[in-house]
Amino acid sequence: DCIRLEILELSPSDEIGNAMQQQMLAERDRRCRAIRAEGDRTAMQLRAEAEKQSKMTLAVANEEAMRKRSEGTSQARVDIASAEARALGLMSEAVRADGYSQTDYMLSQRYLDFVRAAGTGPESKSLIFAVRGRA
Repeated sequence: DCIRLEILELSPSDEIGNAMQQQMLAERDRRCRAIRAEGDRTAMQLRAEAEKQSKMTLAVANEEAMRKRSEGTSQARVDIASAEARALGLMSEAVRADGYSQTDYMLSQRYLDFVRAAGTGPESKSLIFAVRGRA
């Protein structure tokens, strides 16, 4: 009866040793390719996710910029309309305080525009106007 066996040294033949070494190298190469393929797949997924996130962020930023431009444009229009209304109110008060009507004011504006245009044309001539003012 043999209960226990101990092998102290095992020396395979050169042919078996070479075959074992080739098997070991082939297994390492297989594991290397598998790990590299997994790394490439993970890198590709991360790149795709980053590109998707980048596009989404850019779309949100463009949408926000468009909204801000629209808000700014509409607020500018409101501010311009308000300023024009105040200016018209002040002009109306000043015209009334001088004893003239808005019609008189508009006629004088058109008169001044005509005089400016007449003096700037290619065939501009000297213009002499008779002026009668109120006292």
